[in-house]
Amino acid sequence: MATLGKSAPRAQRPSTDTLDYRGLNQGLQAVAQGVADYGAVLDKGDQRRAAEAMASVREQFDPAFNTAVATYDGQTPGFASAQAKAYDDHVELARQGLTPTQQRYFDQTNLEQRLRVLDQASGVEAQAQGAHLRQVRAADQNSRIIRLTGDFQQQTKTALRAAFVEADPTAPDFLPSRLADFDQRAAEVMKGVSPEDAPLVKLQLENQRRDLQNVAADTARGLLDARIVDNTRQTVSLLINSVREDPGELTAALAKIPAAVSQLPADLRQKMGAALPGDMIASALDGLESREDYYGMEALLADKRTKALLAPPQFAAMQARVTTAATSQKRQLAAQTVNDRFQAELASIASTGQSTGFDPASLISVYGPVDGPAKVAAARQSIEDAKTVRQATYDFAALTPKDQAARLDLLKPKPGDPDFARKQQVYNLALATGQEQSRLRLTDPAAALLVDKSAAELWRGVADGTPASAQAWANDALRRQAAIGVPADQQRILPVAVAKDMVKAVVADKEPVGKTAALTGLYGYAQRFGPNSGRVLLELQRAGLPPAEAAVINAVDGDPIVVGAYARALTQAPLVKLDAPTKAKLEAKVAAQLKPLVESYAGSQDGLAYSNALSFAVSTMARANMADDADVDAAARSAARNFLQRYAFDTRTGNRLPAAEAARKVMMVPGTTAENLNRTGEVLSSARMVAPPREATGEVAARIGSYRVLRDLVSNDGAGLSPVAGRGAALAPEDYRKRYATQVAHSGRWVSTGDDAGMMLMLPSPQGGLMPVLAADGKPVVRSWSDLYSRAGKP
Repeated sequence: MATLGKSAPRAQRPSTDTLDYRGLNQGLQAVAQGVADYGAVLDKGDQRRAAEAMASVREQFDPAFNTAVATYDGQTPGFASAQAKAYDDHVELARQGLTPTQQRYFDQTNLEQRLRVLDQASGVEAQAQGAHLRQVRAADQNSRIIRLTGDFQQQTKTALRAAFVEADPTAPDFLPSRLADFDQRAAEVMKGVSPEDAPLVKLQLENQRRDLQNVAADTARGLLDARIVDNTRQTVSLLINSVREDPGELTAALAKIPAAVSQLPADLRQKMGAALPGDMIASALDGLESREDYYGMEALLADKRTKALLAPPQFAAMQARVTTAATSQKRQLAAQTVNDRFQAELASIASTGQSTGFDPASLISVYGPVDGPAKVAAARQSIEDAKTVRQATYDFAALTPKDQAARLDLLKPKPGDPDFARKQQVYNLALATGQEQSRLRLTDPAAALLVDKSAAELWRGVADGTPASAQAWANDALRRQAAIGVPADQQRILPVAVAKDMVKAVVADKEPVGKTAALTGLYGYAQRFGPNSGRVLLELQRAGLPPAEAAVINAVDGDPIVVGAYARALTQAPLVKLDAPTKAKLEAKVAAQLKPLVESYAGSQDGLAYSNALSFAVSTMARANMADDADVDAAARSAARNFLQRYAFDTRTGNRLPAAEAARKVMMVPGTTAENLNRTGEVLSSARMVAPPREATGEVAARIGSYRVLRDLVSNDGAGLSPVAGRGAALAPEDYRKRYATQVAHSGRWVSTGDDAGMMLMLPSPQGGLMPVLAADGKPVVRSWSDLYSRAGKP
């Protein structure tokens, strides 16, 4: 049990976050233990008093009983009943001087004693009368009564335990309801008792009823006492925490102590009232120390009232605490300030190569003349090492792996070098920094190039909108990334952060007008990069630009009319509620309208993804058209027309050609004759040639160039094609190549590449879909538009 009257140690102060009792070992813990001790003392006293009363009954009853036994002649009936009556009279007199609790303990002992007296008296009566049968009957009666009333008593206890769980024993109606239940059940018991047993059973039931009253009353009093203790704990904890949170509340909290403990028993109230001032003063010191208000701590202990409230040992301990805390904190603050400046110096050198102006000599003021010089020397060496690492790694991401290794080798120490451990540490830091820069080169290679001054200058031109800067940057960035070993599929034109910021602005704008301006602006920005505009759009899509929005602006060259219609559809389409059949019908109509366009992109996975995104956008626009009361057919046609009207479709094959290119004259290709054009048209129609949506400089050039590429591949028995070794054991490789050339000549199909940078020659696959035609080097036949235009100018 905690010793009352002594303040709790500093480490056990209550928390300001929760209602804890660490600071209450002099108060609240004393309350809890005190209540337990107090209850135990009372309980033992009640038991002792009940035992004394029972002893008094026997002292008074036994002599008279012995005399009656000695003088009983066996002729007078009812000897046992008379002795039981005499015993009960003594018992009743003894109970009148007991409290309810003491009566309960007394009754617990009395039942056994009374049965023993009755049994003894009955035995005397039976022996005196020589009636053995009556003695047996008396024993049977006692057994019946004990069994009957014992079972009933157990039922009463079980019902009472359940009632304690289900109801509040302190409620006014609790005891009356339990007694009413007891009386009802007791009446049912008495109905089945014989007249001979009835008096004794009734007496036992009355004793049990008194016991029920006593237990219920004691439980209610115990609960009330526990609630008082718990409420006091909560109140005192709130007072202590309020002082910690605001030490200025100390005076008010001290004044509330008498009221806070007023409901406790007198002895506990006195002990807690004496201990709480010390706890509250310690809590106030906690609050002041957490605010680093050491002047406030000193002022609190200088107050005469504080000293009067504390015992001398308590006061001395608190004074020592304040002195130690203030001195230690001042040193820590000074050391932390200097150390923060030193770390800022190292961070600045590592990130920019520039100094913040930190002077290592300032460490002397913190560490003194003895330890200070060593600290200064170590700091200066650390700064020099940071500069060395910065110089070796600042442009690491822009170097080839070979140059990186050479740079690091210059820093790697050799065994036996002076100060080997420090040099090895510098090398390890440079290696780790270089590896981090190398990871940046793979995750954000465009940003990694900006460490180079010339590259940074080009990018500033892009950011400023300087004409031709975008194309110059794109060409230079891709060249540099290839030179330092960045894989082609990981090369980037836009720094990741730039792409994400641009896309974030587009996605955030939900209004049709703002969305239109944002999307057309994004497309215009991509076009500044010239031939690399498609790559830029793809990077923006990877940065979060929705695929459908990217497909729309790409398909219509950023046309604000079509983009505006799509932006409006984004807000209108969700308002149109379609049942499942109507929705399926609308999607089927859209797919039928777009089939020629979608088939143009069958040559690659990227192309399929692009056409799927475009189909989704058209379906969205068609659904929005239905908000204007358009039927399914009209809604699909109207939405698809925004994209189909930009292309001319071959009447026999259904494949698309750019509308603008199809309208150009034959004479765009020097030396082209009508005869050659007709022949080219026939060949390419059978080959299902497809032209790109934007970047062709002429339909005729594309047709003629693709025809000549195909002719070159299949001529000389397919000399330009792969021999497809091992395909078909019945044919020699050269014979298989001839057959392969025949298949390509009759079934070859040119389709747009996924990025619209050119075309790929494909063959129908036996398994369905398309498969690429392989050239003699075993690679797919892919030609850029510039290759095709160039080939068109050569016979």
